[in-house]
Amino acid sequence: TNHDIAVGIMKLSNNGQFFWPKPIIWTGTDSTCMFPVIAPVGEDDIILIWQKMVTVDTLMGGQIFKYIYAQRFNSMGQPLWADIASICDLGDKAFLMPEFFKISIARDNEEGVYVAWFDDRAGTDSHNIYVQRVDKNGNMLWADNGIPAAQADWQYSRMEPLIYSVPESGDLLVFW
Repeated sequence: TNHDIAVGIMKLSNNGQFFWPKPIIWTGTDSTCMFPVIAPVGEDDIILIWQKMVTVDTLMGGQIFKYIYAQRFNSMGQPLWADIASICDLGDKAFLMPEFFKISIARDNEEGVYVAWFDDRAGTDSHNIYVQRVDKNGNMLWADNGIPAAQADWQYSRMEPLIYSVPESGDLLVFW
């Protein structure tokens, strides 16, 4: 497994000065971490969302399984949750996640985030948009592996989501 693919985090001041001597590199021992997105939360924290890719040996050769995880970091770049939060782990169907896909993130009104992505977990070649709400402590507030934002059908796939949290209400708008 290639461990050179990781998420790097660096903090700069508004006048371009580095706060840290070097970037913080975030990866696992058995994976690659790709396609990061962040949202500011609280006073000076961020929640980072990324796709984890793991190559699993199968009868058909190496199969890439993909997962979506989160971690909250403070202003010094230190992780705040004891464990990473699992947003989407389809188990033995994790290979049905697109290899290159868009993750969208928006803050809620309670220091957490909404996350949207697309996948073909039914294996029908019709992608659907799924959304999840993560609270400030890394707990999933909606159904395991997200809820469908729209019903996919044989005629149309739903892909490349964008989301927007309405500031006044915290309600979520989902676009694709």
